[in-house]
Amino acid sequence: MYLYRQNNITDKGDWSDHFWLDSRHQPAIPNPRFCATRDSNPRLEVERSNPLRHELAVSTGHITYGRGFESRMIHTWDWVDIAALSETRLSKQGQLEEVGAGFTFFWSSRPKAERRDAGVAFATRNGIQNVGRLPCLQQGIIDRLMSLRMPLRGDKFATIISAYAPPMTSSDAAKKKFYEDLHSLLATVPKADKLIVLGDFNAHVGKDLASWRGELGPHSLAGFNENGLLLLRTCAEHRRILTKIFFRLPKRQKATWVHPRSRHWHLLDYVLVRRRDKQDVLVTKAIPDANGWTDHCLVIYKMRLRPQPRRRLQGKRPKGNLNSVLLKVPAHHLHFSNELANRLANLPVANADISVENRWCQLRDTIQSTALDVLGRERRQHQDWFDDNDAAINTLLVKKNQLHKAYINRPTAANKTAFYQTFYRSRRLVKQRLREMQDAWMTCKAEEIEGYADRNEWKNFFATTKAVYGPPVKGATPLLSANGRTLLTEKTQILTRWAEHFQSVLNQPSTISNAAIDRLPEVEINANLDLPPSLQETIRAMQQLSSGKAPGSDTILAEIYKHGGPQLMNQLTVLLQDMWHKGRIPQDFKDATILDLYEKRGTANSPTTTRILLNCLNAHMEQGLLQESQCGFRRHRGTIDMIFTARQLQEKSQEMRTHLYTTFVDLTKAFDTVNRGCGKSYRNLADLNGSRIWYVSFTTG
Repeated sequence: MYLYRQNNITDKGDWSDHFWLDSRHQPAIPNPRFCATRDSNPRLEVERSNPLRHELAVSTGHITYGRGFESRMIHTWDWVDIAALSETRLSKQGQLEEVGAGFTFFWSSRPKAERRDAGVAFATRNGIQNVGRLPCLQQGIIDRLMSLRMPLRGDKFATIISAYAPPMTSSDAAKKKFYEDLHSLLATVPKADKLIVLGDFNAHVGKDLASWRGELGPHSLAGFNENGLLLLRTCAEHRRILTKIFFRLPKRQKATWVHPRSRHWHLLDYVLVRRRDKQDVLVTKAIPDANGWTDHCLVIYKMRLRPQPRRRLQGKRPKGNLNSVLLKVPAHHLHFSNELANRLANLPVANADISVENRWCQLRDTIQSTALDVLGRERRQHQDWFDDNDAAINTLLVKKNQLHKAYINRPTAANKTAFYQTFYRSRRLVKQRLREMQDAWMTCKAEEIEGYADRNEWKNFFATTKAVYGPPVKGATPLLSANGRTLLTEKTQILTRWAEHFQSVLNQPSTISNAAIDRLPEVEINANLDLPPSLQETIRAMQQLSSGKAPGSDTILAEIYKHGGPQLMNQLTVLLQDMWHKGRIPQDFKDATILDLYEKRGTANSPTTTRILLNCLNAHMEQGLLQESQCGFRRHRGTIDMIFTARQLQEKSQEMRTHLYTTFVDLTKAFDTVNRGCGKSYRNLADLNGSRIWYVSFTTG
């Protein structure tokens, strides 16, 4: 396994460090490409040329944010899977998904009200098996420490820590606080784990082998400071070694940073591993000719590790939204309805004894396969000013990289002055052109958004606004236990905690007063309400669906039913009537996906066919049950008159100086705590036939 580290300096003079960890068996030095990008989205892109290669890559670095401009890097290595970043300066903790780059960004920093000079983060590539299925989430300890635990072969694990130590100009209290937190974090790492600590420690450790024989190697550089003493004490306490100074290398492959005035080379960045893993370290060296908007050098760290191989799940297709936009085109609409009608007509004649579950599965699979073949999947298009100008940016970077490479190949005093003048002039030109590209892109998007607002095209308005501001920022997912004392980071524990939460909020046990129900008047049974849904009722229930909504577990959109044609409505009506007569409901109709909302209890996303069935049930049950006073629940009966009446009552009570008492009924909580066991009482009050109260099984699951 190979680790690559790059120290970068941005346009504002802040340090940036980058590590890359690779599990290939043959070493290779890639050709990096760095450039600046837009605000508030540090991103790492990977171009994959060999999909059969099993490898893992980890990087870490400093990202500096400024008003109106941000420096971010794009790495063209085809083996980078995880990036550990420093100095991100994003507030609090959270995650952000970069759709275009294919990475999810997790960060940990200080609150918005505090000054954010540091900040660490992990960027994990979407879709990789060994990272996407991590047993534990990334943990942000403080704004300078973050850890990631990844599985290895043989039920083993490797813990990767991204660290950013305070510089020498920081106070002693800040340095002490950082190393105390680092001590606590190292103590929590299981002893059986492989441990890799990557970070810019701003430390000079010197060459005192007699005092630090177990931590230092024989090939260190001269120089010692207070940060170096703190780092060596930490290594001695936790039995860690500094890998780089154990290899005999030229100075240009050992030092990582050159002082801008004295031009002396220094070693500031280190990789820490356990002493027992020393035999697994192959080499650690710097690559001075790697250019990345920096005066720091790329560092390669090679170590024997065997990450858990990627496993492709068999029998499961990746789910995605259907391209329902094509249904608005008359030609595609006609083609889809005709193709679906032909496939439904060719279905085998259902036996009278066939179960409702099998009949529904047959219809569902036919609809899904037809929609997928005709419409296809919707392509996820993430708009980004950087991606739209990628070709122009590459052209600008080629010249800058050529100048840097020419000087590295011949670092003589004669061409040093000419190099710095030409190189920095080229770098300023690249930054200027990037700002111009960003301003032009933002201006074009602003005009486009304004046009959507003028035409009342709100769906396009919000979609384009989302493209301008980037992907949504999501909150961090670790949860507290029920007692509020333990932080849960394992995914199985988090899912169990969510299940406990919704179980305690929804369907709470409730008690009813039988005496109060007995006092309610009973009416005669209305047998007409027991009639199965007709074709017209099914069509009316389907038309009540809202377009553009997320589908349920069946992945069938409402637009599919609306454009499916009469043959689909006939098949759906037959299915509903069969369910009505047999009193059975498929399990898919009962299962709903609960989406957790941190500011609310959550929302249940039911399949589209379930919504059609519920609309049919509501059409039956609301006959004779909803009184004229039930405004807001009946058609053509709004709440405007009721609101006006309530307002008049308030005004009159104020004029007459009398008390006004109103009663508020929280229907949401009433439905959450409804008593499911009193179906007989509901039957008598609702005028329904007792032999057809199968809808109770639907509500109870």
